[in-house]
Amino acid sequence: MQFLLDEGIKLAQNNVLLSRDIAGRIFHRVSGDITQRKGFATYYTQIPAAMLLAGLCAYTLFDNPNFVEMGEKEVQSLLKRISEVKIADFACGSGTLLTSAYQWLMRFVNTIVYYCGVKQDTKSVARSILENVYGIDALKYAAQITAINLALLAPDVKRQNIRADYLGVKPENAKKEVVWLGSLELLNDHKRFVTLLDFIEKRKKAELASLAK
Repeated sequence: MQFLLDEGIKLAQNNVLLSRDIAGRIFHRVSGDITQRKGFATYYTQIPAAMLLAGLCAYTLFDNPNFVEMGEKEVQSLLKRISEVKIADFACGSGTLLTSAYQWLMRFVNTIVYYCGVKQDTKSVARSILENVYGIDALKYAAQITAINLALLAPDVKRQNIRADYLGVKPENAKKEVVWLGSLELLNDHKRFVTLLDFIEKRKKAELASLAK
């Protein structure tokens, strides 16, 4: 609880974190009228709340690490765990929670390098973290904003796992339509998971095949 109190005080006094989330504001401006916003629940997480939630998760995941008292083996093990951790947000919006989680993990890495005198290529760790970030949103432009925000953190990242997922009624065959619930479909069958782009490509292939006949 003391950790949460200390972080809350820091966040409340940090003008940078309390400034507007520009990408989030753009996302809201282009997300349509109130009916669409309510239907897609586009109520994004503010930066201070995202930092607090991400910090709580990071400290819980790594059992509130004391970097100063760590031995060499513990340090190397923690660095390996940080570089391999997977971060996911299945309604990522503009990516505020994902970027906050990344910043907390990199704070851990930089603290380890500083206090423990470890020679570590922090850029490679940053790249590994971002390549293990997963984000899904029902709105395509929200996923695009997330991808941009993450790319700005480390431009040399070679792989992103940000997807726009289809949401709504779609044809399963010529006589049947099914309701597709976006990332919630992962609960039913993760192998059957289809993104919006996958769905569009399949439709294109089907139309081309019918034209060829």
